[in-house]
Amino acid sequence: MKVAQEAKGPAEAKPSTTGFLTRVRGKLRGRKGRIYYWPIRTLVQLAFFLFFAYTTSQVRAVQGYQVSAQFERVDGIRDGSDVRIAGVKVGSIVSETLDPKTFLATVRMSIDPAYKLPDDTVAEIVSSSLLGDKYMALVPGGSEQMIPPGGQIKFTQAPVSLENLIGQMIFSSPSGQKKPGEGEAPQGAAPK
Repeated sequence: MKVAQEAKGPAEAKPSTTGFLTRVRGKLRGRKGRIYYWPIRTLVQLAFFLFFAYTTSQVRAVQGYQVSAQFERVDGIRDGSDVRIAGVKVGSIVSETLDPKTFLATVRMSIDPAYKLPDDTVAEIVSSSLLGDKYMALVPGGSEQMIPPGGQIKFTQAPVSLENLIGQMIFSSPSGQKKPGEGEAPQGAAPK
């Protein structure tokens, strides 16, 4: 009798009336189950990692009072970029617009209400690393007057262009020496 039951094989086995989880576990134990187990496990781990990374990072926009600043250039800054004081995130960039009269870029930023900015604060666009993103760095001054909500930061510094610095280094002569024939009359020539 046992031999006859073994010959029937899994094709004629009766369907199980057990719960859903028992059936899934049974399918995952077979050879095909191992194929599905690792991708599912990887996706679950990826979901946990993304959730953890988002909740612990400071990606969210800061809600607070808005101030603006005008720059000649705003290379590398975009909506949502960080606004930092001494490396600590205190706000985020809300928008960038071009003033049609002065042709200066106006950057609006939202600052955490816990931080009040003196009216002599300097706003500068700096890079987080050599090839990294840029952010708005605020350097508070020593004034007793504070910038009101909707106010403007008067002192700004545009970002330094790495390409311009490299060009100046390549095309400038060392230690300020002039190249031959630059700014001088040729030797042996008499002045007129």
